[in-house]
Amino acid sequence: MRYWSLVMLGWVLAHCTGNADPHSDLSAAGATGPAAPPWQEVYELALRHVPGLSKSELDRALLDGLLARLGYRAALLPPDDPLPLPESPVKQAEVFDGNVGYIRVARVEASLPRELPNVWQALRATNAVAGWILDLREADGLDYAAAQATAALFLEQPMALLDWGAGAATVSPAAPPCREFLVVLVNGQTRGAAEALAGALRLGRGAVLVGSRTAGAAALTQVFRLSNGQRLRLATTPVRLANGPSLSPTGLEPDIPVAVSREAELTWLADPFAAGHAPPSRPGERVETAARRSRANEAALVRAMRQNAAAADTDTPDPEAAGPNVVRDPALARALDLVKAMAILEASGLARRPPR
Repeated sequence: MRYWSLVMLGWVLAHCTGNADPHSDLSAAGATGPAAPPWQEVYELALRHVPGLSKSELDRALLDGLLARLGYRAALLPPDDPLPLPESPVKQAEVFDGNVGYIRVARVEASLPRELPNVWQALRATNAVAGWILDLREADGLDYAAAQATAALFLEQPMALLDWGAGAATVSPAAPPCREFLVVLVNGQTRGAAEALAGALRLGRGAVLVGSRTAGAAALTQVFRLSNGQRLRLATTPVRLANGPSLSPTGLEPDIPVAVSREAELTWLADPFAAGHAPPSRPGERVETAARRSRANEAALVRAMRQNAAAADTDTPDPEAAGPNVVRDPALARALDLVKAMAILEASGLARRPPR
């Protein structure tokens, strides 16, 4: 009970400083309520009248509350830089449904734009890939130059993508670029350079974003050495897309929202075929995560489009839906549908949509 009292006191003290997190409900409430009292006054009264409360405990409560209020904009770091992570920034790579390349990125760092072409070339070596799904859910990173260089791998013409404080420079496309249709998966834990990459791919390549709003934590940071040897990392410069909007603190709104619980999403990230339950992504809309309704084959869809009719869709259960190899992850399932549909459109002779 004492711990939680200190935590709440820290939040009160942090609120008094006026450094409110724009995503916080308390911040929104404080904007319309009475002005916050001076934090020094609250501090002195608490220290004087709360039995058994030491100055060191109160200082820690103030620090914890302040850091919590600042959110992504401030973080305490250990005294020394940690050892570089040996793991690859690419966490997973495989092919779904025979022709959809899937790449899950853990971090956006300097090695990513060098490693990604090797990954998709390896997948193409044994599969005719019709399109790609780049999964940036739970991905992070602080290297915005790497985010821009990675996005350049998908560009078909020079253009400006990102501005992290020095202006948006024009980026040259890779030779040759990855030209297949691209869907990017995002969620509330897509942070920093990962959400900058998602925004750059939507801007420069017309990638479709599927999932939930990103964290809104894309900012250039600066690290300050503190008197006790620890380091404080502060977000000093918001990262912007070249066409204007800042990526923080609002984040990126997906083109196709899919709302699922964090617990369910983590389960599906570990195993996209696992059974689970997700709430509707929009009021009145159902996200199917168990047996999926049958879908027409490619020839039937092309025929339906040529006849200007809707694709056949019945309530007859799909025999494959009862098996273990049905993707239950709703965001991934929608991305697969998008890539397959685009492949059908291209096969029918319709032009691929241009970048936005």
